[in-house]
Amino acid sequence: MVKVSYQSPVAAKPTHRRRERERDARRQLILNTAKTVFAERGFLNTTVEEIAGRAELAVGTLYRYFKSKEELYVSLLFEAMDIFYTRIEAIRASGAAPDAQLRAVWDFFREFYQSQPEYYRAFMFLHNEGLRGMISPEVMTQINRQSGRNFRQVAQIVQAGVDAGLYRPVDTRGVVDVMW
Repeated sequence: MVKVSYQSPVAAKPTHRRRERERDARRQLILNTAKTVFAERGFLNTTVEEIAGRAELAVGTLYRYFKSKEELYVSLLFEAMDIFYTRIEAIRASGAAPDAQLRAVWDFFREFYQSQPEYYRAFMFLHNEGLRGMISPEVMTQINRQSGRNFRQVAQIVQAGVDAGLYRPVDTRGVVDVMW
């Protein structure tokens, strides 16, 4: 007689959740390593092999998570843009006066740059023509959409200051560009 082992769905869930956490942790390890290597060597001088080696992973493992170096880079950009969006949204929701909100955004930009300079370097790499040619037009559209979303949030703070008579009428987008 053969004994069949039965594992209830309830018992399988903790294992599934653990594997999911491990996958998420490995993905984040790859992103953090890539962020560091891109900051040190630049996008064009960095190889997938170098990122995998620094993360102490096989190259094939890295490719399970990201199709290419470009996808890794874009994932870092989206991660940074999401951090900006969340923080700026919280500043706007604070109910503070527009000038206090604008100061808080400026302070956030400065603090973020000091604590996460790799993200700023990633943003700067985006201006490299060699890189732009490697990113699909669809992904560039998505990058531009998310960047625009963040710029619009800050521009709305500036416009609220103009509307409240705190600032003279200005090109709000230009002010945000200068802040950046």
